[in-house]
Amino acid sequence: GWATQKNGQLMFGVWVEGGRIKDTDSLKLRSALREVVQKFTPEVRLTAQQNLVLANFKPEDRAAVDSILKTAGFNVESPGETPIRRWSMACPAMPTCGLAVAESERYLPSLMTELEKRGHGNDRVSIRVSGCPNSCSRPPTAEIGLVGRSLAMYSVYVGGSFEGTRLARLLKDNVTAVELAPLLSELLTRWRAETKAIEAFGDWAARVIVPEGRSGVPAA
Repeated sequence: GWATQKNGQLMFGVWVEGGRIKDTDSLKLRSALREVVQKFTPEVRLTAQQNLVLANFKPEDRAAVDSILKTAGFNVESPGETPIRRWSMACPAMPTCGLAVAESERYLPSLMTELEKRGHGNDRVSIRVSGCPNSCSRPPTAEIGLVGRSLAMYSVYVGGSFEGTRLARLLKDNVTAVELAPLLSELLTRWRAETKAIEAFGDWAARVIVPEGRSGVPAA
């Protein structure tokens, strides 16, 4: 959304799912951004979370920028993403990357939808998926990291920090895509039930889940 810079000009943050700027039937994001950049020449910054910051707008240009984005289907007042979707991240993987052994960018939106249906949309948890162990989307430091092992199969890591300052530990290996949503939902539900104070999922998982078994694998 909009924010005022120290120099009095405005900046606008654009959330981009999976880092993929494209036009769809419901959201013409690529065309809208092209028009905004051509017309107002803002500074374009790419964030480490695969989003965009358009900086140095004149205050009087805000209404015109809003109009372009709204026409394209972008909800300027209240972006539609939930917290759990907002902080998710994926590498491109198939079919763009020749190293990928599992889906990532194309799979993550459906995983987020399933978790939202299970009531976890408002959970602020960083979930990152990569299509291979190269981990370009940085799952090893996420609160929940999913690393592709084979076609539709992932290793699940937990216990990293929301800020990305702690390594996650292996929870379970060779989890199929079908099994992921139920497994993550079970963890998120347990976290909410056991956390009396405000404790991030990653902190809770590092404190509770990881010690339950060697290398973070739960004891049988």
